[in-house]
Amino acid sequence: MLAIGLSVLSRTSAVVIMADRIAAPLQSG
Repeated sequence: MLAIGLSVLSRTSAVVIMADRIAAPLQSG
């Protein structure tokens, strides 16, 4: 259970970081 939750959290955080990197220049520009 814990391993599955950690893998899901890591994947979700990675997606959020990628989306943030993509959205940051769009919002500033």
